[in-house]
Amino acid sequence: MDGAAARTSASAAGARASAASNPVDLYVLTRGAAADSDGRATVTVTVGNYGPNATRQPSSLKVVTPFFVKVDPDGALPPSGEFLFADARPDVPEIFQVLVAPGLGAGETREIHIPLMLLPGGPRVPTIGGAVFTPIPGSQDADPDLTRNTGKFALARSSGPAPADGSVSLYFRSEELALSPGGRGDLPIHFGNAGPRTTRRESYFTMTTPFHVNVDPTHGLPPHVEHIYANSDPSVPDVVRVTVPAGLAPHGEPEWSTHIPLTAVAGAPNRSVVGMGMIVPDLAADSPDTDPDPSSNHHAVGVIHLPR
Repeated sequence: MDGAAARTSASAAGARASAASNPVDLYVLTRGAAADSDGRATVTVTVGNYGPNATRQPSSLKVVTPFFVKVDPDGALPPSGEFLFADARPDVPEIFQVLVAPGLGAGETREIHIPLMLLPGGPRVPTIGGAVFTPIPGSQDADPDLTRNTGKFALARSSGPAPADGSVSLYFRSEELALSPGGRGDLPIHFGNAGPRTTRRESYFTMTTPFHVNVDPTHGLPPHVEHIYANSDPSVPDVVRVTVPAGLAPHGEPEWSTHIPLTAVAGAPNRSVVGMGMIVPDLAADSPDTDPDPSSNHHAVGVIHLPR
C-alpha cells in the first residue's frame, strides 16, 4: 500500500471511530443517610447525563462502602447490581456495581438506592464512602470530562456513650503525591500510636486508591504491602492492605513507615483526587490491643493529577 492509500485508509478508520463515538457528559450526586436502630440505612445516588447525546450502552455506577459499613444482603438490592469486591473484614470496604440501562438522555437523571448496614465497633465520626459513574470499558459512549463523575457520602450512626479508654490509639499520616498521566510515584505513609501502651500485635491499614490511580506492581511491592483487589477499569479503585508490625510505641515515637507504588491512568481530571485509608489494631476477640473509638484512624489519601 502506498502512502496516499495508507493515509486514505487511516482517514476512513478515523471516520468510522468518530462515527462510533457517542459524546456524553455523565455525573453523579450523592446523599448521606442516618442508620436506624438496627444499623441499617439506604443511600440514594443520583446519576445523570448533561448530554449532548443519550447513552447508547449501559453505564456503570460503582459504590465503595465506608469502613465498618457493608452492602446489606437482606436489603432491596438493584436488580442490575453485583459485587466487584466483597470482604467480610469490617475495616475493608466493599465495591458494588450497578449497571444503568442505556438511553439515559441529555438532561435526564435516575435514582439508585443502595441498602447498607453499619458494623459494630466502628468510629463515632462517620467514615466516608464513594460513588463513581462512568461509561463501561469499551463503550461507544465517550465522556471526555470526568470532573463530575465522582461523589462521596457518609452514613451517620448514633453517637452513644463515650467509649472506654483503650490500650492504643492508632493513626496514620500520608503525603499528597503529584502524578502526570502514565507517571508513577511512591506514596509515603507513616503509622503511629498516640495511646498509652505499645502495640503487642500487628495492626492493619487498608486503602482504596483515588480515581484513575492504580497500584503499580511493576517494581514490586514493599514488604508488608498486599494488593488485595485490582481492576483494569481505572474508574474502579484498587484496594491495598498493609500489615504494620507490632511494637508501635506510645505517644507517636517512633513512627513506622512504608510506601505504596502508584501510577496515574490517562483521562483523569486535572485536579486532586482522593482515596480513603484506615488503620485498626488486631480486631480478634483475644487481642491485647484495644482502640474503642477509632475516629482518628481514618481519613483521605490524596493524589494530584497533573496535565501532560
